[in-house]
Amino acid sequence: MSRHPEKVLRDENSRTALTLSPAFATIAEDGSVDYSNVTWKFPQYLATVFATLGAMAAGTTLAWTSPALPLLKSNAMNGTGFAGLDLTVSEGSWVGSLLTLGACLAALPSGPISDRVGRKRFLSAISLPFLMSWLLVAVVPNVQALYCARFLAGLATGAVSVVIPIYVGEISEHTIRGTLGSFFQLMLTLGILFSYAVGAFTSSYGILAVASSATAALFLLGALWMPETPQYLLAWGRREEASRSLMWLRGVDNPIAIERELSRMEHDLAASAKEALDRGGSGAIGVVRELVFSPVCRKAMIVTLGLMTFQQLSGVNAVIFYSESIFRSAVDGLSAGPSTVIFGTVQVTVTAVAALLVERVGRRFLLCLSSLAASIALCSLAVFFHLQDNALASGHSLKGLGWLPLVSLAAFMVAYSLGLGPLPWAMMGELFPSSVKGTASGIAVSTNWMLAFIVTKTFSSMKLAIGSDGAFWVFSAICALSVMFVAFFVPETKGKSDHEIHNSLDGGFGGTRQWRTRRNEPIKLISAN
Repeated sequence: MSRHPEKVLRDENSRTALTLSPAFATIAEDGSVDYSNVTWKFPQYLATVFATLGAMAAGTTLAWTSPALPLLKSNAMNGTGFAGLDLTVSEGSWVGSLLTLGACLAALPSGPISDRVGRKRFLSAISLPFLMSWLLVAVVPNVQALYCARFLAGLATGAVSVVIPIYVGEISEHTIRGTLGSFFQLMLTLGILFSYAVGAFTSSYGILAVASSATAALFLLGALWMPETPQYLLAWGRREEASRSLMWLRGVDNPIAIERELSRMEHDLAASAKEALDRGGSGAIGVVRELVFSPVCRKAMIVTLGLMTFQQLSGVNAVIFYSESIFRSAVDGLSAGPSTVIFGTVQVTVTAVAALLVERVGRRFLLCLSSLAASIALCSLAVFFHLQDNALASGHSLKGLGWLPLVSLAAFMVAYSLGLGPLPWAMMGELFPSSVKGTASGIAVSTNWMLAFIVTKTFSSMKLAIGSDGAFWVFSAICALSVMFVAFFVPETKGKSDHEIHNSLDGGFGGTRQWRTRRNEPIKLISAN
């Protein structure tokens, strides 16, 4: 049996209506086409993998400091390294944190720029700063050049953090959009694991730099090959190209199904553009006005900013800061290299599980479960540090409880990777209308990286002020608040089309709706007013 939908012509109301057979495809109430039974989804997965190679390149840059800084210091002390740098604690801190600062600055303009030049073209261009940063790292002559390299890598990281979720959200069918949206965090953790693994099995600074640059080269090749999104092409009046792109992505050679989905996209783009003009006019000021005054955009922004805030304030950077010492104290003889590889493997594995579960159990359930489990794990870490401080004060030790921080650390990473890590990125690509998606995503990602920078730079001061146990009590409480935020404010987007998501954010009212009295009846546009 062919996997393509049948063409069925029938006369109704004195005119010919072209429809799809329900045995092969389902027409949703909003007029969208459900390709669940007729498409080969491999092209969407392939395009997503190529796009998220940028996330892998970003993950490699994020984790690079873990194996690289000890090599730089070791080379400097032994006089054997061509870099010859002897970084101070402050300089090492800036090498790590300049990346997050660059990401924060690059995020804001990246969305609007990609709206102008295209998702594919922008991502192809962003691969070049990644490659240039690795070239500077490989031949680094001084600390200032290393700073420049890390800041340049940060600019590229911030840009891909905005545009990749937009790209994936625009190419995906709603039935697998959550799974594909989780690929961003999955590939990010894969890049972190790659950097940890290379650092664990080589003591050469040059080999580490060259191996890390390979991910950026792969990203460039993938970005050149992947298709442009149909929504972007339609927005710029390139309908024929949009049709070819959509036909390739959906894995069907059926003009009827493609025409229906293109018409649905055009309708949504036109409605979004009209609302934007009605509320705020065109240009940057108009977009900001729409984000403030449109109920859909305002609620989408609140949800996205909330998820990004709880992701960064969950304590993930603090846990990573403690992971090496916890592994060393809990497992005798385990060096830093293998411990970080174990750490990265846990992240990748659980993030992959989350990608498989998200379309089965939903976003809200995974986010609530993730936040609650993370809160409990952080609470147990706080208890351990409290007991450790008391024991040290009384001259005792806690050797019998060496398993507690290790189990707590593993439990936190499992919980974080299950929801708090991947799902904010996935939902960012789902919630915003096309008219504001670029700017809104830039604001959300900029907020995310700014919080990462603040937490990274202030955690040591926080630990001195309230103690290690106090810091983890705070993070545990924040994760508990995240459960309530998800329960009361985050909508479920599993299995919903863009139209249904935006309608739910609008409270179910407003706009133009699509109605049909019978399943195969042609679509009639009826104003809700």
